[in-house]
Amino acid sequence: MLRQLAAKGVAILVVSHDLREVLTLADQIVVLREGAVVARTVPRRSNLDRLQMLITAREPRSPRNGPFRSPTGGRRVLVASGVSTNGLPPTDVEVDSHEIVLLSGLERSRATCFARCVAGAMSFTAGMVVVNGRKVSSGDRGGAAKAGIAFLPGDRGREGLIPQLTLEENVSLGLLGAAAQRGRRSSRQRRSLARRYLSLVGIDPALCSLRAAELSGGNQQKLLLARCFASEPDVLVLEQPAAGLDVEARTQLESVLERFVASGGCVLLVDAPERWHGRYTRVVRV
Repeated sequence: MLRQLAAKGVAILVVSHDLREVLTLADQIVVLREGAVVARTVPRRSNLDRLQMLITAREPRSPRNGPFRSPTGGRRVLVASGVSTNGLPPTDVEVDSHEIVLLSGLERSRATCFARCVAGAMSFTAGMVVVNGRKVSSGDRGGAAKAGIAFLPGDRGREGLIPQLTLEENVSLGLLGAAAQRGRRSSRQRRSLARRYLSLVGIDPALCSLRAAELSGGNQQKLLLARCFASEPDVLVLEQPAAGLDVEARTQLESVLERFVASGGCVLLVDAPERWHGRYTRVVRV
């Protein structure tokens, strides 16, 4: 459709972090960094590595050859057995510590439904979800959080952030979940931890007094991730977590998730495999 419009003389401006999309669609490419134009080029003179270097001002990280290699000897963390609901047939998935399991399939809605059932964000009509031997009730998001499941929804605006709250206050909502397991913390401790988790995902802690609504879409996604980590989970359930992130932020996200699973956590990821370039343990078709 875009090509047809361009052939009719319509000028089209595409703003995208998807570099493959840029190379496929664009006739001209303008690269911005920190609000300033740093390069102008055309697709035939560019490739993914060159564009990534222009955007980040650093040499691109070498791609991983083959799948993400998780440490051996993981323990069983998550067991979902026979989970089903409207539009989702009975589904079994088991995830061990140190694993990043990517949920995929021809019908993306099935993967999303299953992930939400596991996270307690959607009720299931049959089956069972168990985390570290603890049964999670159907549709009980609070119970799932207490069991150690953090959830990052795909629609951060409607289901994720509270835009009127500051960054520190948004992250502190995750600390409330951890408090049930670790005990209450003082306001000074909460502030220190909120800054720590903001820094972990690449947000300057000095910005903690900003309201969430003032952030860019990419930084709002990072803020949600910080809140997930603040709950000190054993399981991360993530719906398209790289949405809105630029190349550098996506690389940082991959590193953060790999450190999380290396420390004994596990990740259930809803996304297209080609977006993750092998940086997962295995794919489960739903």
